[in-house]
Amino acid sequence: MVSLGIQGWDMSEGFAIDSHDEVKRLLAIAKRHLDNIRKSRPKAIIVPGDLKLDHAIVASIFSAAAIETGLNLFITIPILLIKDSRIRRFLGVLVTKHSRLSVPQKIEFACEFCPQIKRDKALLKRVRALFAYRNSVLHSSPEYIEPLGLPDLDWEQLPSKITEEDLVRHPQLVLRGTSSSEVQEAFQHYQTALDFLCKLSVYGEEPKGSNSANNK
Repeated sequence: MVSLGIQGWDMSEGFAIDSHDEVKRLLAIAKRHLDNIRKSRPKAIIVPGDLKLDHAIVASIFSAAAIETGLNLFITIPILLIKDSRIRRFLGVLVTKHSRLSVPQKIEFACEFCPQIKRDKALLKRVRALFAYRNSVLHSSPEYIEPLGLPDLDWEQLPSKITEEDLVRHPQLVLRGTSSSEVQEAFQHYQTALDFLCKLSVYGEEPKGSNSANNK
């Protein structure tokens, strides 16, 4: 468990969320998998089962995890500034254990207090796309489809000339597949995490001393 206290925290400088150890750890995991992609032998075609795809998926998932951890810190850090211990404990337990927000709600909350994020529409679009991707991987559910196809008959039983009327619907359940584009998207997802966390500040402005650019 990683603790976060205000002892030794220079309030005049703000708190750089992207410099928190847990955020850096998640980003480091993502970067390590991206490095594995860079080191692997280039291939003209990436097919399902290629380790590059596995590394890309893991990198994207942990990039999203870094953003969500940063959002959680953004929402909870101000509790430590409350001097009244009873109110601080009441709000601390409420926010961290009983008042759960979805990721879209956390992003909207951040926009309320971080104008530098709210006005960066392109970045918000990238962040939402990253979480949509993460959800498609972690919460994959089958899609029901009924493609048209030939009836289940022996070849000699099929009509010599097949028309659309001869086709029948074949019910299927299809799960999410992988695509070679996910390798390049993983690098984009990682950059999205760096860009978002660099702008995320409890004080509504980019924190001084943030060094996200140096972690790329």
